[in-house]
Amino acid sequence: MLSKKSRLKIQDYISLAPTKVKRGRLFLIKLFPSLDGQPHLAVAVGKKVFASAAKRNHLRRLVSSELQVLLPGLPSQNYLIQVLPSASSVDEHVIIEELYRLLKDQI
Repeated sequence: MLSKKSRLKIQDYISLAPTKVKRGRLFLIKLFPSLDGQPHLAVAVGKKVFASAAKRNHLRRLVSSELQVLLPGLPSQNYLIQVLPSASSVDEHVIIEELYRLLKDQI
């Protein structure tokens, strides 16, 4: 799980216009400027992905654990990662590969 100082409050950024948007098959990554010079992350998994809260939380924790590994190499921006409904029909390793593919040019 991400540390509290690395987390981003989703409600503060969900309605703002991002500076850059990257769209993949499974994720939509919105980038916002960081005010304190540190990267912050948030993962949003909607009910359209999984109706079950347990499955949504499992997917959010999976993505968050991979992001924790990538966090030290990321530039100082705020990242809002939205999981798209197409992620519900693929395996976990495909989800992780897609996440690395979308963030590789940020590292």
